[in-house]
Amino acid sequence: MRTTKVLLWLAMAGTASCTSESALAPGNDTPARASVHPAYIDFFDAEPAALAAQIPELQKTYSPFFESLTPEQFLRLVNDPELRGLHEDALLAFPDSAVLANQIRSGYARYRALLPRGASQHAVRIYPFVSFLDPAFYPPLVVDSSYVFLAVDHYLGADHPAYAADPAYLAYQREPRFAVPALFQQLAIAQAILPENSYTLLDQMIYWGKIACFGEACLGEAAAPDLFPYTPEQWKFCTEHEADLWKYFIQSRLLYETSVDAERRFIQPAPFSKLQTAYDQQIPGTIGRWLGYRLVRSYLEDHPDTDWRTFLANTDSRQILAESGYRP
Repeated sequence: MRTTKVLLWLAMAGTASCTSESALAPGNDTPARASVHPAYIDFFDAEPAALAAQIPELQKTYSPFFESLTPEQFLRLVNDPELRGLHEDALLAFPDSAVLANQIRSGYARYRALLPRGASQHAVRIYPFVSFLDPAFYPPLVVDSSYVFLAVDHYLGADHPAYAADPAYLAYQREPRFAVPALFQQLAIAQAILPENSYTLLDQMIYWGKIACFGEACLGEAAAPDLFPYTPEQWKFCTEHEADLWKYFIQSRLLYETSVDAERRFIQPAPFSKLQTAYDQQIPGTIGRWLGYRLVRSYLEDHPDTDWRTFLANTDSRQILAESGYRP
């Protein structure tokens, strides 16, 4: 029965130069052209017996949800006790849908300023909804630049029973504060390019650094700690030991490594990064991404007029490093 529910939701989903003030701090006067529709609330707002009468109005606002679901199937889903339980938990994690919508719309205004041409200018509808923990919607799913499905039940908090089987470092990624940053990093992933053939650790560091910096540019500098699934203590450790971490990468000649082992140790999610030092347990996983973020941030500070579309497509990591002025 659970598989049928998941498949029903999944079928539904199948369906020039930068004009900003700077690459890291774009202007906020660009129209967002983004509407946010909190399905995680609206689908459950009525009593089950009264919901059937509201379906015609729901179909207008939430048409993608009804492309593969009949009204009868929809009613069965939203009346399911397990789904309603996730809805209740989503209300605890995201109690104010207006705050969530404002954060998303503000980010979209900056997103359009950063990428002033092409698909980024399409009007978009964002649907925060309950997905039955469907992995197809984690991270957030962007469909044809017109729809975004943000499955809030993937961000109910590290201690939620739904993630009890996950290792602690993966469960922590489910904190509500990571949901919106994940959305805007997905928008960057749709644009960013890695070299097609073999690539070095530096290539991956800069690729992920671009993704994080784009998220920061959309959401503001205050959101930077939410771009990485780090605890406050881990973030503090990284900032306090940035110079030492970079020195280790340089002295160990890691930047041009192409081994799978280097990617596993420094790029892939893990409970901690394996530098083979006495401090490894304090160094969070994906430390290569974090150093890449700091390097790319240094580059953008030195090149405030950077065109983001061109930059995301630039795979010359050596040039970016050389022109970054990065010296922590």
